[in-house]
Amino acid sequence: FPIGSGKVYRPLTLTGQQADASTTYTAQQFNQAPTARAFPTAAGSLQRVSRVRYFNVTNNGATNFSQGTITLNYDGDDQVDAPAKLRIAKGDAAGNWLDLGGTGTGAPAGSITSTVPFTSFSDFVLASTEASGALGNNPLPVHLTSFTARRQGTGVRLEWATATESNNSYFEV
Repeated sequence: FPIGSGKVYRPLTLTGQQADASTTYTAQQFNQAPTARAFPTAAGSLQRVSRVRYFNVTNNGATNFSQGTITLNYDGDDQVDAPAKLRIAKGDAAGNWLDLGGTGTGAPAGSITSTVPFTSFSDFVLASTEASGALGNNPLPVHLTSFTARRQGTGVRLEWATATESNNSYFEV
């Protein structure tokens, strides 16, 4: 799927086995944090998911999808700096993140393919096996600790502080 949102293009590749002869797949990219979900013990080694972007993939109700894998591409603004600690997470109907495995191909840009087949569609996102967002642990997001806006004359003064920030070249407000 050649998809993007705003100025960000991140193609994804879906490989699947489905008995239905004619099925329409839809993929959307969202440049924001996904819906919050839990990390159950059974989720494997997932500790955090990216708050930069996520993807939603559907197969428009086809019922004979037996299994699939997905490849996500990433670039510098996705904050990947440790491809071996990168995974793909998939949301489930119970409100959890599932570990679909994978290992990134490079940093800061590359791709990752899930190694655990999935049988349903939902949100897909880059994830890290490290709880800390420090350098070398796939910081993934820029974590804001505060953001204020104050009227100043005829304009607005914006101020913010970050808890973690790695390989960030600029802010777009």
